[in-house]
Amino acid sequence: MRSLVVYDSMFGNTEKIAKEIGRRLGGNTNILLVSKVKEKDLGNLDLLIVGSPTHGGRPTKDVVNFLNIIPIELRTAFYDTRLEKESHGFGLKIVLSVIGFAAEKMERQFMSRGGKILIKAEGFVVTDKKGPMKEGEMERLKNWVGKIRSKLKVLMVK
Repeated sequence: MRSLVVYDSMFGNTEKIAKEIGRRLGGNTNILLVSKVKEKDLGNLDLLIVGSPTHGGRPTKDVVNFLNIIPIELRTAFYDTRLEKESHGFGLKIVLSVIGFAAEKMERQFMSRGGKILIKAEGFVVTDKKGPMKEGEMERLKNWVGKIRSKLKVLMVK
């Protein structure tokens, strides 16, 4: 299985998740910062995973631009890192509920071009902008990657 994990990171959390995804996918998996991706990197892939921190409710500008060059036939999944709604007081909870998170916006942008996602986008919670990851998030990541591997295995047999 040839996979590529593309990410952008502001404080290192999204990069940490990208590396863990790559480790768990194993095989022929590359991990690249979004600014380092070349169009040739997107050829002959079985899977593309794209991650971004949530900043102002959105993915980073570099990730938004990258979403426009992803081949729509590519099996793709998205993730983000985000602050937990409930942990930062009533005001922030309302704001985050209204503005949303990066993963869902990446997914919608890709799908608006005709792309199909492999699995529902996932958000991984950080306890503060600079981390660390909330306890239990690496276990959730392990389960998410397991679902990706299972779904991809079924699709590749067809």
